[in-house]
Amino acid sequence: MAGDKDTVRARVRKYMAKILVVGSRKAHDAAEFKDACRAIGTALARAGHTIVASGCGNDDAETWVLDGANSAQTSDRKTKIIPFTPAVPGTQDLLTQAPGLSARWAGLLFLPAFRTKGPWAVGQAVALIRSDVALLIGGGVLTANVGSLALELEKPYYAVGALGGAAQTLAAEDLAKHRTMGMAGALVDPAPNNGDFGENVVKACEFLIRHRKERTALRDSVILLLLTILILGGLIGFLFRHDLFGNEPRLLYTTCLGAFAGVVLSFLIGHVIRKETPRMSAVIGQVALACFLGILYGFFTVHAGSFYDLKLDKLNSEEVDSLGRNMALVGIGVGALLGPASKQVLEELGRAAHLKAE
Repeated sequence: MAGDKDTVRARVRKYMAKILVVGSRKAHDAAEFKDACRAIGTALARAGHTIVASGCGNDDAETWVLDGANSAQTSDRKTKIIPFTPAVPGTQDLLTQAPGLSARWAGLLFLPAFRTKGPWAVGQAVALIRSDVALLIGGGVLTANVGSLALELEKPYYAVGALGGAAQTLAAEDLAKHRTMGMAGALVDPAPNNGDFGENVVKACEFLIRHRKERTALRDSVILLLLTILILGGLIGFLFRHDLFGNEPRLLYTTCLGAFAGVVLSFLIGHVIRKETPRMSAVIGQVALACFLGILYGFFTVHAGSFYDLKLDKLNSEEVDSLGRNMALVGIGVGALLGPASKQVLEELGRAAHLKAE
């Protein structure tokens, strides 16, 4: 039973992406182009990603990527393929007709196609919007258009620079950007003659997806923190509008600051002892949660004193300072212990909801 739970959790945590493959051979060595595309397809299949593709000509990158994915299959798992339409007449027969599929790519699982109305470029645009990342290989004007549209939509894309075509130009333009993002050197411009070429291309796509997700998470965390401060500030301002710096609000402020210190302590422990790399979005989100919990526990602790006939407004400055130090310790405990525990509970609930949706 425990093993089954671990397997389910691992499956949920590993994000399986929809990767749009677009491109064709443009004056590049045919044998190297096909072998490189097959290597990419094999790596995509082993990583468990879904391939979004169209076209089936001998010069289309998609054709050889699917060949590679098909050769990597096992009997218990098939790589999912999502075709998209419309296509140039006659170029998508193998992706839309069952006899062609069973004859060449029997090891792949073909899902319902992305259907649109309009010319070829519209189909690519729809496929791009519904995919997580675009993988550009060789190609001409249409491949360049996909890269330009991805840039406009802030959708991640990765251009393979070593196989010529429009993708080579896009890759040269993106070199500095990818290095600035922190992409590993082996992923920035992998060479087809490298045995890890396919894996490096797939890892580069995964890196770009993570980078986008982290950027989105950072934005959401900042918004959450601002809303938390606004709501807590409004609540405290209303409750203590007659005396914002009285004994009780001062103790609550102290608890909240202690919670912030506890968050920092928690991330330092994780970084030094568990060798974890702190992410800014996680720090900001944890601060927001800890501030809320710190104020909540501050209210609880302060009002629990009423059971002992504690009159906060009667305490002198020295007594308030002494109580404030203890409240700060409460806040540190909330930030360092209760905050991460609450975050883990929320994540587990999210995973459970995801599994239920599946």
